[in-house]
Amino acid sequence: MKQEEKKHRNKKEILRIEQVSVRDKKKDELIIKSFSLRIYEGEILALVGESGCGKSILCKSVLKLLPSDVEQCAGAIYIEGQDVSAYTESQMRRLRGSCVAMLFQDPMSTLHPAMTVGAQLAEAIRQHEKLSKKQVDKRVEELLEMVGIEDAAIRKHMYPHQFSGGMRQRIVLAISLAARPKLLLADEPTTALDVTIQAQMLQLLQRLQREYGMAILFISHDLRVVAGMAERIAVMRQGEVVACDSTKEILSSHAHPYVQKLLQALTSGVASNKKTGDENNNLLSVQHLTKRFLLERNKYLTAIEDVTFELRRGEILGLVGESGSGKSTVARCIMNIYHADGGEIRYFGKASKASKQFIFQDSSSSLNERMKVWEIVTEPMKLSHYNPPRGNYLAEAEFQLTYAGLGPEYMERYPRTLSGGQRQRVAIARALTVEPELLIADEPLASLDTMTQKKLLELFMHLQNEHGYSMLFIAHDLALVRMLCNRVGVMHQGRLVELAETETLFSNPQHPYTKQLLASMPELRVFEADEEN
Repeated sequence: MKQEEKKHRNKKEILRIEQVSVRDKKKDELIIKSFSLRIYEGEILALVGESGCGKSILCKSVLKLLPSDVEQCAGAIYIEGQDVSAYTESQMRRLRGSCVAMLFQDPMSTLHPAMTVGAQLAEAIRQHEKLSKKQVDKRVEELLEMVGIEDAAIRKHMYPHQFSGGMRQRIVLAISLAARPKLLLADEPTTALDVTIQAQMLQLLQRLQREYGMAILFISHDLRVVAGMAERIAVMRQGEVVACDSTKEILSSHAHPYVQKLLQALTSGVASNKKTGDENNNLLSVQHLTKRFLLERNKYLTAIEDVTFELRRGEILGLVGESGSGKSTVARCIMNIYHADGGEIRYFGKASKASKQFIFQDSSSSLNERMKVWEIVTEPMKLSHYNPPRGNYLAEAEFQLTYAGLGPEYMERYPRTLSGGQRQRVAIARALTVEPELLIADEPLASLDTMTQKKLLELFMHLQNEHGYSMLFIAHDLALVRMLCNRVGVMHQGRLVELAETETLFSNPQHPYTKQLLASMPELRVFEADEEN
């Protein structure tokens, strides 16, 4: 038994995974290979690895929620000492929520689009507690407020599509915590959140873990996120655990070679070769933009108000701010997905279908589940009658997918068979096939692991330098924004509160909210081999 597991041997064991293997029945290949892990009451254990390594599949194995074409073919899973491998669906239903709950990576796969968030929370509460309608309503508002949703009494009547991606993730967290589970499987719970809300969410999870003695299996692709909260870190690669130890030991300079590779991807950055935009030649002008959403009769939510900025030809403009600050609304108004209630948007580029492309934050809802990957990637070329540089559509699709970090073996697959990060890479490849003049990217790298993020940052820089395209880059990861963008705008409560050259903003922020954002950036400390334990 390892040193770290010895520390927990007097604690109750909540979850034990012993030599579990999971097989893709269609391909007859293993996704998870002889995986073993133990989690004890009241601890936070982080599971870190690249997109597609099997982290989410492992969680679904624990809850027996595997897709029909995937099966557990070896090993055993124990929840509070009971082997659940042979449990029936009714037996598992009693465990889900009350004993083990899961916070899924994609909130829209959990939320029902035709039900208000309040109704969905109420449904989760009633499944585990017998309360009056008034008590349920009160509990709904308490849960929403607990995860940082303001104006809960009003917002509980809203539908999922009326929330930003980060706010939807908080709502899903509230649902998963409704029955106060003993173990929370948190699958990338902070991926769509800005740094300030991310910090609040991490603090919230730590507080709940302390108050309720709840154990958390925290899945992430970012070591920076888990470094400050997890007692132990397990590192996963291609379906196997390659390292599992204390956080300090994992982040040490003598860690496993693969862990060192992950650390290097975080700390080395990318070779910055930014091309400066033309100050006297704007591609896009946004003037006094305002957008409101109807909540109920005579009640409106102002999403953005009086937003003004220009996007120069050949520049990458970053747009940052907390979840719900209006970043995605600005992007959707520019693309005419939303019709603005006030202001003016002028685009000075070509009037072709291919001149503007949008990378959506939620890759699951933006990809057609009935289309194969190659069909999805080539669709914009066919719709705009674009002549592919490599002679045919299939060759272009393969080239763009390879650039985005996916090999040709993904061409014939469907979106449902891909991980969240893999789906996002398909969405990026689709947008880049027509080499647009303007690319609007709404959190394009949020669900990707650090090594893939680095590759795609280099791709975006290459495209900017080679083709001189312009990009509105919406993100909550300030480190990525600093490496990529020429200028940065900061959104707060629907307004653009600061806009400056990137290094000026990071070195000398003016607005109090900008200072708060920069102060919330997670840091990663790598321990030297000779430091004391």
